[in-house]
Amino acid sequence: MLHIFYKDYDLLNTVISEAPPEYKCHVVRLNIHPVIRVLRKVLGRNIHYFHFLSRKIFVPSVYDEIKQVKEGDHVLLLEMILPSEVWSMSRLLPNGCNLYQWYWNPLHKTYPEKNLRKNILFTKMLGFKLFTFDDKDAKDYNLEYHNQFSIRLHFEERFAIKFDFFFLGKTKDRHTEIEEIKNVLRSYGYSLKFLELNDIDIPIPYEENIRYVLESKCVVDIVQKQQCGMTMRPIEALLYKKKLLTNNVNISKYDFYNPNNVFIYGRDSIGDLPHFLSIPYEEIDENIVNKYTVSGWLKAFE
Repeated sequence: MLHIFYKDYDLLNTVISEAPPEYKCHVVRLNIHPVIRVLRKVLGRNIHYFHFLSRKIFVPSVYDEIKQVKEGDHVLLLEMILPSEVWSMSRLLPNGCNLYQWYWNPLHKTYPEKNLRKNILFTKMLGFKLFTFDDKDAKDYNLEYHNQFSIRLHFEERFAIKFDFFFLGKTKDRHTEIEEIKNVLRSYGYSLKFLELNDIDIPIPYEENIRYVLESKCVVDIVQKQQCGMTMRPIEALLYKKKLLTNNVNISKYDFYNPNNVFIYGRDSIGDLPHFLSIPYEEIDENIVNKYTVSGWLKAFE
């Protein structure tokens, strides 16, 4: 039996809130107890030294869900990156479980540099096998690489094309690159929908994001500095059969790469962009596409 425990984020609530019907999964959304949220501000990372709090970190309903885990079961943690949370889960789970942790962001953005290797070692010592979407992080920190994934949402209505290019993401350290690409695309007269978010902005529901994808000809993907792994943008373009413009040169290594569908900004000639956008999207083999769905992604944890 596979048990998936994930943090209460809007994105994960949409992507992983229900296991695919072909999988016998037990999916649990982890809500942190309000008292613990307050104590974290006071104690910081030292909270995991207070052993009695290991059974108080989550809201009460979560503990009833954890009791369903049996010896020999598989347990996957999504976005549970704080050592105190991982430590608490390890104490609550029965012995003999197969434990996995999935990192959905670059490690240099997940942990402070001074604690990065220490936190990885700590999680491994608790018995977790660590997976990341970033192949460079996998090599640098001796983790398992596993591809990025997303979900195919189904809508009853049909969507008319409103935009040539669509981008959604936090600005982070990409402001210069975002502005450069916007200016280039505007110089060609393309219609743009760029939603640049800051940490204080209210997150856009994932369903709304996909609606914009469906209303656009091409999805724009701008990776963070030092990031090699794919964001979800290329997967969304793949699942919804949209063109992709990306500055991630590593995209050409993936099995779904097709130069008629993917334009690599900074490598491909910008003069070829009008032709790229004008030619039809070329279908990708469904066996390849399925690797990047939730169902295909979960096979690594069977």
